[in-house]
Amino acid sequence: AKLAREWRSGECVTIVGPRGSGKTHICLHLAELSPYVLFLATKRTDPLIDALSASGYLVTGDLDDVLWTAPHEGDGKPRPLRRKVVYWPKFSDKLASKARLQAQSDAMSEALRWVDRTGGWTVIVDETMWMTESLKLEVPLKEMYFQGRTQGVSVIANAQRPTHIPRIAFSSADYLFLAPTGDRRDIFNLREISTGIPEIGRAHV
Repeated sequence: AKLAREWRSGECVTIVGPRGSGKTHICLHLAELSPYVLFLATKRTDPLIDALSASGYLVTGDLDDVLWTAPHEGDGKPRPLRRKVVYWPKFSDKLASKARLQAQSDAMSEALRWVDRTGGWTVIVDETMWMTESLKLEVPLKEMYFQGRTQGVSVIANAQRPTHIPRIAFSSADYLFLAPTGDRRDIFNLREISTGIPEIGRAHV
């Protein structure tokens, strides 16, 4: 309830917890409070996508499917006709593993550039470790954290463990949700980044 009252466009959220800990519930709750939502889907199969489609999300592998209206009279900026989008590019099974990774990286990189150009979106990164380590997109994600606020861009980053998420997702988070962990590697990683977590009052842990 507190988060729902205080959430503002341009603020970032980091959610770390195992499967079934409620990460998706928090994401979708925040999505309902956001004017425009872009869910970046990277799994080959994902039952969540069917649920999102049923709740009104446009599921597409082509960013050109997000049509634009004429410039708004108030500020002269165009508006997307679909305010909730799942970007889920598909690739041929005939592609080699390395080629598939590169194709997915290129597609997600273009999506991040598209968000930067248009502004105003809440971007849900459902598999942060995959995006940063496998697709090598930590740099464009960092740029979004640093520059997105002025564009009204929010990032919601999900991961199952603290070791699965880049430090920028901790240090730039306005809201941080951490599930309890007893794993030594997780605890060490949290100690390593603890000086970058904003003080209580700005970040909510």
